[in-house]
Amino acid sequence: GKVSAKGFLDRHEEHAKAAAREASSDNKFYTFYPTKANPRSKSTLAKGVFESLTQYEAASFDMSNGCVNKDFADGGVMILSDADKVNIESSMKSQSDTLIKYHTFLSYLMEFGYDLGIAPSYNVSGSFGFESFIGIMK
Repeated sequence: GKVSAKGFLDRHEEHAKAAAREASSDNKFYTFYPTKANPRSKSTLAKGVFESLTQYEAASFDMSNGCVNKDFADGGVMILSDADKVNIESSMKSQSDTLIKYHTFLSYLMEFGYDLGIAPSYNVSGSFGFESFIGIMK
């Protein structure tokens, strides 16, 4: 998954809390990997337990250095046309910080790339990505 506008440790804690909930989840990740103490860990749907998973960080960016909201030719990390910039900046109406919009877009783009590389049977994401940019999530 991706993390945007907060740290990986914060997101890991959110996942741990959700994996510990005893109520069933529509999210495949928590269904397949509940915590050891969760009664759902005995379910035939469980593929393992949350505690056995290892979180890896593929990439991380310091939002203060401006590398996410500039074109590659100007020292950025993405190739951005003027139309791309307009689309990113006009997305996520509830988010007023333009830099976070670019960071979120880059996060989704990277997530999409590695989702394509994961075999469908191993991909537990219930989210198809880019929700913020197509208006499903605020």
